[in-house]
Amino acid sequence: MKKISRISISTIIAVLMFSLALGSVSAASAKQTTVKAPVILKINQYYVLYTTPDVPYIDKQNRFMMPLRAVSELLGAKVGYDAASKKATVSWNDKTVEVTINSKNVTYNGTGSQIDTVPVIKQGQIFIPARVLIDGLGIQSTYKDSLLTMTDEKFQETSKIISDLKSGIDFYGTPKDVDMNTNDIRPLSVELTLPTSDKDGKIKAKAQNISGKDMPKDTEDLRLTFVRKDGSMLLMPKERTRPAVKAGATYDFNMNIAGGHTLGYILAVGKTVG
Repeated sequence: MKKISRISISTIIAVLMFSLALGSVSAASAKQTTVKAPVILKINQYYVLYTTPDVPYIDKQNRFMMPLRAVSELLGAKVGYDAASKKATVSWNDKTVEVTINSKNVTYNGTGSQIDTVPVIKQGQIFIPARVLIDGLGIQSTYKDSLLTMTDEKFQETSKIISDLKSGIDFYGTPKDVDMNTNDIRPLSVELTLPTSDKDGKIKAKAQNISGKDMPKDTEDLRLTFVRKDGSMLLMPKERTRPAVKAGATYDFNMNIAGGHTLGYILAVGKTVG
C-alpha cells in the first residue's frame, strides 16, 4: 500500500498496489464472497461493476432491481425505511416516492399507484424497481443492449461519490475526461472475489472496445475505482500492461486486489491514452 499525501474534497485516497493476474489464482477461502454478474447499470459515465452487498439484477418479472443503498450513495437521494410498516421512502430533486416491501402499491409525490413487481429484502438490504425511480423522480434513462443508463448532471451535486470522481480526484489524470455521452470501453461482465481484512481479492472483467476504432497496444485505459465502505477510494496504478484491442473486440481484464478493506462499490470508465 502506498500512501499519497494529496487529499481532495475530504476523501482520503489510497493507491492499491495491484498485481496483474498472469495466470490462474488459487481458490478463494470459504469466508470470501464471490460475485459473478453482467454489468447492467451505468450512472452518468460510470459503469457500476459492483454494489454491496449484491449487484443490481433482473427479477422474475423481468424488472430491473436496484439496492436502496446504491440509490442513496450513487444518485445522492435521501432514503428512509420504517421497519414496522416496511415502507421505504426515496427523495431526490424535490420529488418523493414511497414503496412497501413485498407490495405493488407505490406513492408518487403523494399520489397512489401500482407497479408490476415488488420491492424485496435480499441479503439484508432493500432492492427496489428502477422504474419507480425513473417514473417517480423524473430521472432520465435509457435501456439498450441490456444496459440501464441513468443520466443527470445533478448527480454530480447530490452524490459525493460521483462528485469526487468527476472533479478529478484521480490524480493520475487518466482516462482523459469522459463526459456523460462518451466511453470507449464497455465492461460487459465481472467475476469478483471480494477482499477481506486479511485476504486479497481478485477481479476479472470482460470488456469491449466500443470506440469504433482499433486500440493500439498501450492505449487502452479501462480505469476502475474501488470505493470502500468508509467512502475512501482505491485507485489503480498508472503503469500496467495495456493490450491492443480491435474495434468491437472483447478482452479480459484481470487483477488481484490487495486486502485489508471492505469494498462498497466498483465503478469504471474507459477511454484511450496516448
